[in-house]
Amino acid sequence: MRKSQHRKINFATCIAVAAPLLAALPAPAHAQKQSFIAYGAGGLPCSQWNANKDAGPLAHMQDQQWLWGFISGFNNYGLTSDANAAGGLDAAGMAGWMDNYCAFHPSDLIATGAQALAKDLQERSGTH
Repeated sequence: MRKSQHRKINFATCIAVAAPLLAALPAPAHAQKQSFIAYGAGGLPCSQWNANKDAGPLAHMQDQQWLWGFISGFNNYGLTSDANAAGGLDAAGMAGWMDNYCAFHPSDLIATGAQALAKDLQERSGTH
């Protein structure tokens, strides 16, 4: 009987220790403000976009390529017309938009910023 009580105490102790640790883990990328799972740079926080931008063009290139791929995919699958949601905004303009977004939302995911950009571009161009 003493042995089983010892197991209950150990199990209870494990639960008491593990629960706060598990609660402190960051949420997966798909649980933060977006309705899809982001792979690659999109799953990183905007603070990483900012850090890579400050580190130089080579460090930042992956983030920008991810963003442009996201907008390209949006043009292909997110629009009911054959229009380009970016309209007259070029790649550098889209990256600048994200620079501004990430400066004000460092804890948001890059994918969340990309969604906001796509929505903004769509509203500006009137494409749906």
